[in-house]
Amino acid sequence: MTRVVSTMGLFHEKAARHRRYALALLRHARWSKVINLLRVEYRRARNNPNLRGLYPWSLVVDISNVCNLRCPLCTMGQRRLIPRENLMSLENYVSLVEPLRDYLFLVFLYNWAEPFFNRDIYKIIRWNTQARLATFVSSNLNVTIDAEELVRSGLQQLVISGDGITQDVYEKYRVGGNLAQVLENLKNLVAAKRRLKSRLPYIEWQCLVTRYNEGQLDEIKRTILGLGADEVRFANLNLFSADDRAAARRDWLPQNPAYRAFAAESPRRESERTVRRPCYWLWRTAVINANGGAMPCCLFDVPDWGNALTEPFGTLWNNERFDAARKRSSPSGGPPQQQLVCDHCDAPFLYR
Repeated sequence: MTRVVSTMGLFHEKAARHRRYALALLRHARWSKVINLLRVEYRRARNNPNLRGLYPWSLVVDISNVCNLRCPLCTMGQRRLIPRENLMSLENYVSLVEPLRDYLFLVFLYNWAEPFFNRDIYKIIRWNTQARLATFVSSNLNVTIDAEELVRSGLQQLVISGDGITQDVYEKYRVGGNLAQVLENLKNLVAAKRRLKSRLPYIEWQCLVTRYNEGQLDEIKRTILGLGADEVRFANLNLFSADDRAAARRDWLPQNPAYRAFAAESPRRESERTVRRPCYWLWRTAVINANGGAMPCCLFDVPDWGNALTEPFGTLWNNERFDAARKRSSPSGGPPQQQLVCDHCDAPFLYR
């Protein structure tokens, strides 16, 4: 019997986030961006892998390759990332994004690492703001930040990763983290927004729901909203970086089914009738590492599929690997000519 992955919690989790993305799209719209987005989405809907002459309308750039925590289900936390340069310079960032600015709406300055270790982050965000790009940052906030400079930069949204409201629970997952420092940074940021009379950045506290913190969810929401955050979001813990997914499900997933989107294996191998959807990562966005290396998505760390600092982006985004990955969802794509990480992806949003 085919097992079905429960995705209701995942659906609600994404819906709220996508509403804010939509607002950012409207705020930063111009005709070149809108036309490019519509053409990209049309080709994704038609399962057309040919994106020549088109560009991603969002970008993920890991401006740092360093993190101070040891989160147990994170490739970076377990120090298993492929070695790359530690930081992306402002100059390299501008050379990467400048050719794409007429097509991009959103830039996410994070992936595996802690972005505030890059001290150019305030300049990078300010450059994005001047280029009419909405910037999103996610941080464990176990670092020293300049709250006023961050508010002045024009940052659209800051996601603070905090998985508990007491130190003993918080550090179960955020190993090496100091909850008191995170809360102090939150207070300073809220105070800076009030002093500068700014509604930005939108502050979201993200809690990965685990078996250890699911009894604290009400307290987390009450406390964090009371400190001035704009939103508390309870998110699904994904298991893509776990060596033993069965053990990870047993050790980490909560009892609440709304937060167990990754509790079951994907049905992709259990039924020949399973249909793979076009993966939105491969059409809408690109993931760039601190060294300029490109990857297909944020779920897996793989050797770079090209380098956006040394070759034209249009060539990179339509190279042999990206083209082959997009063809994975096409019934007429034929047998794969090479093995890709996409062949082993069990993401629940991929299959119907």
